[in-house]
Amino acid sequence: MDLFYESLVSYAETPKYSEINITRGAELLGFQYIHKSVPITDDKRIVFPEMMVMRIQPNSIAEKHGLRLGTHIIKINDIDITPDNYHEVIDESSDLKLVVNDSYCMIYQSLLKEGVSFDYKE
Repeated sequence: MDLFYESLVSYAETPKYSEINITRGAELLGFQYIHKSVPITDDKRIVFPEMMVMRIQPNSIAEKHGLRLGTHIIKINDIDITPDNYHEVIDESSDLKLVVNDSYCMIYQSLLKEGVSFDYKE
């Protein structure tokens, strides 16, 4: 069990960065995100960060551009993203360049399959 746990911690701690370019109209991106960090393990070695995608609306811009459950949104248009500035940043432009980290996707999706639920709203 310890080896499995250590591999999960390592997986979460190893960033898997990518860039997603989105051109949109006035519509929202179609996802919901964590507003505050959520510790997942008792020892707090795995913590889901704020701005991690928790839900994706079917047929939304987010789904069409490859955002996944568990994707951590880090930057939009070279601005560090937080729950406080997210709406302001996306309202400024129809062309969005997202920098994301997918290192939490596998863990989050596995927990969802096991029936674990999360309170991700403020």
